[in-house]
Amino acid sequence: MSLSKLANTIGFRFCLTEEEIIDYYLRIKNLESNTSHVDEVISTVNICSSDPWHLPSMATTIVETTDLVWYFFGRIENKYNTGDRQNRKTHTGFWKKTGETVDIKRKSGNREKIGEKRVLMFYLKGGLNSKWVMHEYHATFFSPPNQMMTYTLCKVEFKGEMREIEKSRSLYPAPMSNDNIGGLMIKNPCQITGSPLDLVATDWAMGNILNPDFVGLLDGNDMKL
Repeated sequence: MSLSKLANTIGFRFCLTEEEIIDYYLRIKNLESNTSHVDEVISTVNICSSDPWHLPSMATTIVETTDLVWYFFGRIENKYNTGDRQNRKTHTGFWKKTGETVDIKRKSGNREKIGEKRVLMFYLKGGLNSKWVMHEYHATFFSPPNQMMTYTLCKVEFKGEMREIEKSRSLYPAPMSNDNIGGLMIKNPCQITGSPLDLVATDWAMGNILNPDFVGLLDGNDMKL
């Protein structure tokens, strides 16, 4: 049966085990020269170049499902030249690790360690938490010896409803080109309702409202605060 036919089968899900994530997808992505067979099912993105509510549109869709879970490859990007602390800041917030790093071991044989899992929560600026969770998987086996791993695999999940993601997208549009200012434009701060997302939007808008470049993005009605 072809993948396209299988994907339309009732009850079919793309649901990877942690061993499959490390031993198949991450191994191929990091160590093989031809990665097309994993790239066609999992997109490679810069996780922190976008806020989480924009990530679903970047995911490869193998199966149409209502599950709010998406998989991505991401390049390891250290925050500083020394150490292995990751850069996790986005346009409107940041990903923060929670809990201890978990070892991933083979289920059979000598149960050797093959990877690690870090759980991260997404927070808006100001420390407001959200319903976004990310499981970040790192491969730790090295073949050939001393081969550095370039990619992680991230399982991103939203523990809410699709309508909430759509609201976040409307409040925080995707970044514009470098010819524009900021990349975030709140159309009318006066109509914000008071949700945690809205409060951050208000803070951002009011902090920029006196900037001449920002004012140029508003029309006459927007200036009537």
